[in-house]
Amino acid sequence: MMTERAAKLDGYRNLLEQAYGVNISAQSNVRNFILQNDAIRSRVDAYIRGARVVDTIYHEDGGVEVIMEITLGDDFRRMFPR
Repeated sequence: MMTERAAKLDGYRNLLEQAYGVNISAQSNVRNFILQNDAIRSRVDAYIRGARVVDTIYHEDGGVEVIMEITLGDDFRRMFPR
């Protein structure tokens, strides 16, 4: 099911954002003190392994929600020296 796959991919993205952080860039164009254009982009560039779906919830409107979890071990902690 495509909605379940989309929910799972969104879950992976959320896990990566929590684990590695998010790179955000923004650009605003102003002319005569009036905002003309405002663009904000976010990017996560990482690799995740070992995540698993622990629950899938099917909503009446056709939406799907997945609950995912991952265990972060010592290798992960070593990536961020204090």
